[in-house]
Amino acid sequence: MTTEQLIIGLLKELRDGGTTILQATHDLESAAEISDQLCFVNRRVVAYGPPAETFTPSILHATFGGELLIVQAGDHSHVHGGGHHGPAEQ
Repeated sequence: MTTEQLIIGLLKELRDGGTTILQATHDLESAAEISDQLCFVNRRVVAYGPPAETFTPSILHATFGGELLIVQAGDHSHVHGGGHHGPAEQ
């Protein structure tokens, strides 16, 4: 088991036990897997809500810019490529 897997497992265990976790990350896959709510920020709040409502191509583009490929795999998504911290849509 990798260190990343151990940390994700610990965060899930804490979350499931009722602990509130505030995490700042660019690891979109683990954020969507671990989090009940996501907040996407690019100079302003682009979106806030559950992953099913906020982990969308339009919100990811408004947050990170560039081109992104989102691959659905079972009950989770993988995000690949694209620009980084492009201008937010106004």
